Amino acid sequence: MNTLENDIILRFKLDTRNHTRLELLPMGYKNWQFWVQPEKGFGQGYITVSTDSTAFQLIVNLEGTYNVLGIAEKKN
Repeated sequence: MNTLENDIILRFKLDTRNHTRLELLPMGYKNWQFWVQPEKGFGQGYITVSTDSTAFQLIVNLEGTYNVLGIAEKKN
C-alpha cells in the first residue's frame, strides 16, 4: 500500500507562448505524473519531464492558459 506522506502535489496556472511553456520543478522528487486542463477553452496539452526531473515542458495545440496538476514521490 502506497502512502502520500512523502508525496508532493503542485498546481500551476500557465500561459503558453508558441504552444509551449517551460517550468522548473523542486529538487528531490521522482516519478512525476501530470494532468493538463485548459482554462475556458478547448485546447489539449501534455507534459514532458526532463531526464533529471528538474523541469517540465507543457506542449499545447492552442495558445492560452492551462491548469496543470503535478504529483511526485520523494526520492530516498
